[in-house]
Amino acid sequence: MNSFENGVLRNFSIGGFLGAVLGVCFIIAIEAELSDEYTKYWTYGISALVALLGSGIAVAGVLTSIANQNRIFDETRKKSLLASKALLPLALSRFHEIAENGTGIALEEEIFLNDPDNSDIVRSRLEIDEATVGVLKECIELSDEVTRKWMTTIFSRYQVARSRTIGQVSDRHRLLIDSVRGDLAYDLEVIRAMVAHLFDYARDIGNRISPSEQIDLETIRISISHPSYASARYVSAQSRIEERRAALGDGSIENFSLGD
Repeated sequence: MNSFENGVLRNFSIGGFLGAVLGVCFIIAIEAELSDEYTKYWTYGISALVALLGSGIAVAGVLTSIANQNRIFDETRKKSLLASKALLPLALSRFHEIAENGTGIALEEEIFLNDPDNSDIVRSRLEIDEATVGVLKECIELSDEVTRKWMTTIFSRYQVARSRTIGQVSDRHRLLIDSVRGDLAYDLEVIRAMVAHLFDYARDIGNRISPSEQIDLETIRISISHPSYASARYVSAQSRIEERRAALGDGSIENFSLGD
């Protein structure tokens, strides 16, 4: 179809030649010394061919228009993606910062975590601005399937981790033990591993690469850690984090989905 569109529809000479051939055939059919019966059928046949050719050209024209619209849409999509990716490192940095904040909150003293008056402080330290959400949303809409999976997983985990952490501080009657601390810290630290995995993709403005469906285990080990883990007070919390980390297996994207 592309060769027909480019070679015939856009070539006036070929189109004129075909029209001339059909016209000559039509005249010959009329002027030839044939019986009225043959002349009638020749006329019908040529008329039918002209109608079919006209329909074919009309259909090809519509298909060409659709192809052009798709091309324009694809070019617009690529430009929008490049614009969004230019801001993606900043958005990912914000998620990284929030993960650090959240882990620090999870490992705070009991007097802080059991005081509902600190809810606003926690909420502000875990808040993402609308601009960051907008960048992530556009990248999710415009990126390839693998990138979309990672980004939607990051955002889903962020929302759950934020809710759990704020809920822990807001309700002084919630049980607070080291394993709970570990769960809260892990929920946010695992975001760091995914963010680190996407940084190379975010910096590649030319869109030459896509993120792998698997995160290197060393990246996970480095990302899911925090200075406070060195304290003896958080040994149990760290053990819980390592237990949760083991569920990530080989680092495949499926293992990062909620419910691990």
